[in-house]
Amino acid sequence: MDFNRNLPPPVSWITRGLAYGFGLFVIIGLLVSVGKGRLAGNTQLCLEEAGRPGSAKKSALANAQALGACIKGKNGLLENTLIGPTHKMLKALPHASCKFVGRWKSSKTATGYEISLHGNGDFSARPWSDREFTEIIAGSWAVYDNHLVWFYNEGTVWPPDVNRMLVTGPNSFTLTEMNGSKTDFLRFDALPPENCAP
Repeated sequence: MDFNRNLPPPVSWITRGLAYGFGLFVIIGLLVSVGKGRLAGNTQLCLEEAGRPGSAKKSALANAQALGACIKGKNGLLENTLIGPTHKMLKALPHASCKFVGRWKSSKTATGYEISLHGNGDFSARPWSDREFTEIIAGSWAVYDNHLVWFYNEGTVWPPDVNRMLVTGPNSFTLTEMNGSKTDFLRFDALPPENCAP
């Protein structure tokens, strides 16, 4: 039965447009859901390959780029479209900006870190307190499109840890973490700016 048969033409066109738009929305939603499922499977396969004994030891950034290339190779057009921004970012790195090379103190509500951002793209971080320093976290860092990107030597974080950056002064900036919380950074010492990017 054609429900639009007795409707005035403008109303009929609007009704059909809404029906087609809804149908297209449903189809796109299904495609994205299928693509995300395939992407998750391909990512897991590449993570397993990267974790096999004998895998080459590289910088944390190089490992992330290799993982990204593996995922891209296993993906089809749909999956690579979904992860396109991550591929674009990895291709643009390394970019350890000279502007942020130095030793920083970061502070959150309950914890803080002393972080060294080196000009070659390496970083090291350790929790600080009045008593003692504890475990050290290390890896690679980069700046991309007003974001600070972290890659870790221990454990693979995928997709990479990308935090929006708000520069608040020549020796300070604030990061918005993945969970929406804010972390303030204050530079307290310089480091040699060798090999950093302008």
